[in-house]
Amino acid sequence: QTGEAVAREAAQLWASSNTLPLLSSFQRESLKAAARIAPHLPRGLLMDEWHDDAFDHIQQHRHRALICNHKIWTAERLREAKALGIWRLSYTVNDPVDAQQLWQWGHEALITDAIDRFDPGS
Repeated sequence: QTGEAVAREAAQLWASSNTLPLLSSFQRESLKAAARIAPHLPRGLLMDEWHDDAFDHIQQHRHRALICNHKIWTAERLREAKALGIWRLSYTVNDPVDAQQLWQWGHEALITDAIDRFDPGS
């Protein structure tokens, strides 16, 4: 029900926008429901621990992003996600050293709650 309600509301709110929100959830069923209501809105699977079927699931359900706890990414997983055209994001990256490693591996976006620890010039 939540996936349907969020997708319905997001589709309405962004109906006349040139940009779209990324709907994300840890709950696969919520993402499936969102896809039924608003298939044009991009979706992202959130994961706190790695699931071996993640890439198969994302491709099967046409999700655009994989948003993981930064500690579960590996260089190999990031390469595979990139090769599949999946957006690669991490949460909650508060250590600049961790961030640098993720960037080197091919990350696209980081979520942090400690922005003051990062140098925008690096």
